[in-house]
Amino acid sequence: LLNKWGPSEGGEAGQFVEWFVKPSIEDDRSLSEARLHILASSPLYFADLLKKTQIHHGIEDNMVPEENARALIAQMESIPNAEFEAFLHRDAGHDVEYQSDEQVTLSKSREFLLGYK
Repeated sequence: LLNKWGPSEGGEAGQFVEWFVKPSIEDDRSLSEARLHILASSPLYFADLLKKTQIHHGIEDNMVPEENARALIAQMESIPNAEFEAFLHRDAGHDVEYQSDEQVTLSKSREFLLGYK
């Protein structure tokens, strides 16, 4: 807050400030509304409602830590008959699309969603 970080600055902290704290200050959003927004932004708490799901996460992501992806994977694994796949990309950041894994991500997503290999 003191540095007025945006999403591209300060990694995860900047994104948190931009998405959750700033609207509470500028738009008079209550703390209860901010908490609900934080909760609603995490698929971890709604994993049992996810249908066919594929997770792609860049390990070098400076906005969303790898442990978030691993927590969601663990949660999905605990759900009987959950239909999901997960890929952690070693040399990728927050936007996998411009990383070396772009073609892998696109082909795996296509295969998964269309149901063929």
